[in-house]
Amino acid sequence: MEKKANATVYSYPGQRHAFSRHNGKHYNAAAAHLANGRTNEFLNRQLPCLLDVPSETTSSRAIVQLQSTAKEQE
Repeated sequence: MEKKANATVYSYPGQRHAFSRHNGKHYNAAAAHLANGRTNEFLNRQLPCLLDVPSETTSSRAIVQLQSTAKEQE
C-alpha cells in the first residue's frame, strides 16, 4: 500500500489491535483521537456530499451514517 500514490499508510508505534476501542484492554486515548481524526478527514475529503458528521464524532458513527444514506438512496 505504501507505494500507491492515492493511499496514505499510518503506523501507530506501540499500539496493539483495537487501540481505539473505548474501555478496551489496549485503549489509548491519544492514538485513538489521532486515528479517528484521520479517518474523519479522509471520509470528508472522499465523500463530502454524503457526510454531515461533526469532527468529534467517531469514525464508526460516520460509517453508520454513510450506510444509512446509501440505503435511503437505493
